[in-house]
Amino acid sequence: MNRRDFLWQATTGVAALGGGLYLMGGASPAEAAQTRDALDAWGAWRPESPVRLSESTRTLAQRALSGEHGRSMVRADFHLDEMDTLGVTQDMRYALAAKLVAEKAPLRVLPGEKIIGSATLLEAPAHQAPVVGYGSVSHTTIGFDKGLKLGYRGLREKIQERLARGNVHKPESRPRTTEGRYGKAALTDGSGAFHWAARPLPEYAAAPMTIECRAMVRSKGHYNILAAHRDKSSPLHWELYTAHASGGFSVYLPGWSPAVHESAVDICDKAWHDLAMVHTEDAVRLYVDGKLALESALSRAPGGMTGDGQGADTGLLWIGAYPSAGMGCDGAVEALRLSSGARAPFPVDWPLQADAATVGLWTAAVDERGDTVLRDASARGNDAEPTRNGGDLLESMLLCLDAAEIWRQRHLTLLDERIAASDGEERETYARVRDALLHVPENPPRNFHEAVQSLWFMYAFQRLMGNWSGIGRIDEMLGPYLEKDLAEGILTMDEARDILAHFWIKGCEWIGAFETRGSGDAQHYQNIILSGVNAAGEDVTNAVTWLVLDIVEELHISDYPIAVRVNRNTPEKLFRRIAEVQRHGGGVVAIYNEDVAIEALVKFGYPVEEARCFANDGCWEMLIPGKTCFSYVPFDALSLLHETLGLMEPEKPAPDFPDFDSLYAAYTARLDKCLQGHHAMADGWCVGGASTPLLSIFVDDCIESTRGYYDRGAHYYALAPHAGGLANVGNSLLALKTLVYDQGRLTLPEFVAVLRTDWEGHESLRRQVQTRIPCYGNDNDEADGMVRRVFDDYTDLAARVRERNGVLRPAGLSTFGREIEWAAPQGKRKASPDGHRVGAILATNFSPSPGTDAKGPTAVLRSYCKMDFTRTPNCATVELKMHPDTVRGEAGVTALAGLMRGFTDLGGMFLHIDVVDSELLLDAQRHPEKYPNLAVRIAGWSARFATLNKDWQDMVIARTQQRA
Repeated sequence: MNRRDFLWQATTGVAALGGGLYLMGGASPAEAAQTRDALDAWGAWRPESPVRLSESTRTLAQRALSGEHGRSMVRADFHLDEMDTLGVTQDMRYALAAKLVAEKAPLRVLPGEKIIGSATLLEAPAHQAPVVGYGSVSHTTIGFDKGLKLGYRGLREKIQERLARGNVHKPESRPRTTEGRYGKAALTDGSGAFHWAARPLPEYAAAPMTIECRAMVRSKGHYNILAAHRDKSSPLHWELYTAHASGGFSVYLPGWSPAVHESAVDICDKAWHDLAMVHTEDAVRLYVDGKLALESALSRAPGGMTGDGQGADTGLLWIGAYPSAGMGCDGAVEALRLSSGARAPFPVDWPLQADAATVGLWTAAVDERGDTVLRDASARGNDAEPTRNGGDLLESMLLCLDAAEIWRQRHLTLLDERIAASDGEERETYARVRDALLHVPENPPRNFHEAVQSLWFMYAFQRLMGNWSGIGRIDEMLGPYLEKDLAEGILTMDEARDILAHFWIKGCEWIGAFETRGSGDAQHYQNIILSGVNAAGEDVTNAVTWLVLDIVEELHISDYPIAVRVNRNTPEKLFRRIAEVQRHGGGVVAIYNEDVAIEALVKFGYPVEEARCFANDGCWEMLIPGKTCFSYVPFDALSLLHETLGLMEPEKPAPDFPDFDSLYAAYTARLDKCLQGHHAMADGWCVGGASTPLLSIFVDDCIESTRGYYDRGAHYYALAPHAGGLANVGNSLLALKTLVYDQGRLTLPEFVAVLRTDWEGHESLRRQVQTRIPCYGNDNDEADGMVRRVFDDYTDLAARVRERNGVLRPAGLSTFGREIEWAAPQGKRKASPDGHRVGAILATNFSPSPGTDAKGPTAVLRSYCKMDFTRTPNCATVELKMHPDTVRGEAGVTALAGLMRGFTDLGGMFLHIDVVDSELLLDAQRHPEKYPNLAVRIAGWSARFATLNKDWQDMVIARTQQRA
């Protein structure tokens, strides 16, 4: 069966593979005809894919791609007994949650699966740790290679050995207080990592009641939780909070209708406010500084709940956070008083006192350990205990490994049941999987099947707990096991390909979990690295390298972005194989030029042996895997130019720099100030941060230092500045230099006046700028030289502080789609000197601005490669969008392979190529139902086009379509 016929059969049955179409069974004749028409358009340029995988494997892939598994995911309907967590550390609370998840999360084991283990809770693709609600970790690649070699048993022994040596890290107790209006106030944390908790009592939620709080809140970019009682699922829940964006003092009462009451009074102004809620059976009144801010009628919700709550009475009384959702308060709480009855709010500027109606009154005090506690001055004496940090990370790690073992044992029990209830080939498959899981991941794998199962099971449990790590160098990890099995005749390449394909199928099980209409789905940072050299400088390309490319070519699952490391010695065979896969579209496979990447990392200061082992953070930013806590901070370099030109302050006179060098110096001064702000922020990064005991097991030095990933336990900390918009900065500077300073056609104030009116009435001039002034991306030395000047100055400025306070600051260039946000009405970008109006979506990453690269892909690469990318140790990427006509047949493969070889020889750093027809994308935009699985490259990930909103779709469509 050829690819087109297979897809037709799949679309009228279960799903379509190859990044194309699916239509669930039972289609009407009209729907079937529409699907066939779409398939004709979609398949007109797609090359045939070899069918190498078994029919059962392809069927499982179809089911996963259809979104069946994602739609079956559920939220955790189980809870920690919060009384057991009162006063425990964040690490231990996380570990207790991991154990509960391992015990309770639904399992999924399908007939025919050769690899099992699924993250079935919806919190996971929402980037949250289930049950505890902590924000989880992404933008990293942890040490799965070490986990694979040691097994959980070896990791457990390593932790126990370190625990036996003692001298574990215990952070110094320090009062978390600040000066309030009348005394000490409890200093709260915006992340929710630090808060206070007390036992819940029935009188804390019995209407009529009055809650009074003296608080100060600094910011309104998120919800700030001042106090909350019980979990949101409880009819006894209430929370005092500030609304996102507006900062309005608000209250949430899910046991009542309506549940949400948001006032218009913004209290997020860094000032102290006296806040109160008076809650009766028929009304709720909110007060700010003694004045009524909101009054709403109220009634009990039918059944005692609104929303999706189930009426469970779980949770504590929390002050300064709602930890179940990972929400905190960026500010401080001086006092919280709960009273029975509807009392008049406390007098402004008068300290709170306990009286006969008071059921709780909490104020800050420092205990004998030096910790800040909230003492209850009421007759109940129900003190609120602080979240305590540190001291039991190793015990928490061991409990996380116990949780992983519970999860494994549950799968083994389920497999026993399936084996007993099945026969024939299905029974044999279950038995083989059980044999593998009996040994791994508790122990190091003995063969290829066990290695794949072990790697997946370790990865899947991280996913289940909400962590999104990259996979890393999968061929280096799995290749030795496969080559041993092949040499011993244990399995064939076809059998190995089928086993490994199940790893890919498992990786797309989150499709359909959410209705995604934004920057697209498949953004779970599960990047995979292929090929390149190892620490000793030896090529690691092996049989797994080729199997991965086979699988991507056949299944075209875009949820694992693939980055192949190539160099000047890479054989033509590998370049051609990459090209053969790329021409199917989707942009799934990209390439690093590791010659440049390794040199950049070594120049930055990494030992060459570590630099040779580089991977990425799950996207494409480079790091040393298993050793690095990484994040990046993006900024818009183009808006800095707009600031330099006075476009942000149109009421002020336009600047008038006497010459271009003065203008340029003013711009670089702003660039320098921006970077100084980055360095100031980086100095205190990742100290006492969120709890990550499960992930920290797989990161070098966390066990030895007994400190977590977000608490300076990792070997490296890297917070990279990332400049965006450099192509448009260079183009704009050249336009200014040419028109104002070289030709004198208008003065700088006159040019600024044109820009302030968004080119209104100056269309002829705008067209001349766009057509007569050369732009980056056309192999023009003048245009490229201006971009190179900006690039060099940015990287020079960034390099002034390579490391400080234990934090590395490797420079990078990216936009990652932020060009949409920056161009939005609320964004900072104004009209640009390079001829663009307000709202135009401009250059992506370090690619040319859309529509300005007119001389083909070779010219684009030549412009890009004029930069010295050893100056960007965190990477800089260029994208090419190729027309399908240019990749047809052997000539097309040769053209693509030649582009990649030329890119490598010219000194490029990272390249991703997407092959797609713009006309097809326009049709998919009009008729998304016809192309639900059509994948396109976005930035460091590929996403299904139908899951992008129109702005993101327009960005992809607008990229210049190149012809080789």
